[in-house]
Amino acid sequence: MKLIESFEGNATNGKAGTSPNQLDQALSALFTQDARTHRPSLTIPLPESVTQERLAGAMSALLTAFGQRGTAAGRESE
Repeated sequence: MKLIESFEGNATNGKAGTSPNQLDQALSALFTQDARTHRPSLTIPLPESVTQERLAGAMSALLTAFGQRGTAAGRESE
């Protein structure tokens, strides 16, 4: 969340290429209310080519890569 908020200065200064009002409208379309918890939920539409299996495989590879880098970094500090 902090990363996204760090872009706020650029967006409000017009550097992001979109007015703050347009950005608010675009983001509001992504928020829904969870039927069970009544808490706000962020919903990101994905293209049809992104399947649950494809996303899970990509996330798994990413986490594995982070784990390997973390392990290697831990060895270097010893």
